[in-house]
Amino acid sequence: MGAVCIPLSDPPIEKCVGAIHAGHLPLSKAAQALLDTLKGFLPT
Repeated sequence: MGAVCIPLSDPPIEKCVGAIHAGHLPLSKAAQALLDTLKGFLPT
């Protein structure tokens, strides 16, 4: 078993997404990378 990468283009992201986390703790590098990637797909 392992991670499977899939494209984020299908189905397209149609709604804003967000994350809730403890403000005094930083996100993990993986979580931050995911949010940065998702931000690139959101309409401006």
